[in-house]
Amino acid sequence: MRIGLPVKTLFIGTVSIGLLSGCVTTGKGPGSLLSASLAATPAGQQLNQYALGKAVSAEVSALDATPAGGAKDWRSGKAASGRVLPGPPFEVSGRICRRFTHQITVEGVQLSTTETACKNEDDVWQPVGS
Repeated sequence: MRIGLPVKTLFIGTVSIGLLSGCVTTGKGPGSLLSASLAATPAGQQLNQYALGKAVSAEVSALDATPAGGAKDWRSGKAASGRVLPGPPFEVSGRICRRFTHQITVEGVQLSTTETACKNEDDVWQPVGS
């Protein structure tokens, strides 16, 4: 049986989507830089892509809108959840920064990471160290 162009195109498109679905957030979205940073931590390495997306979304939301002393919770199914605890905003070289702790629980095991992030010129939170 001969495979025509539509089948090859469908196959290539399916393979491309499959490969891209394994990517962590890229580009200049609001969580793109935080995503790579979290994925590199022991806590982040325990998360699947969906849970990582939920975790990064919670980080961005906490940094943007949660007052110091507050918390932004997230959940990804029954196996993974977390809480982002942002500190007060402060300024460094004209940039707004915040230190935050991210507590992540995966299958009953809690891990924690503490980082500092500052808004860059594109208004995107960028990790600057722990």
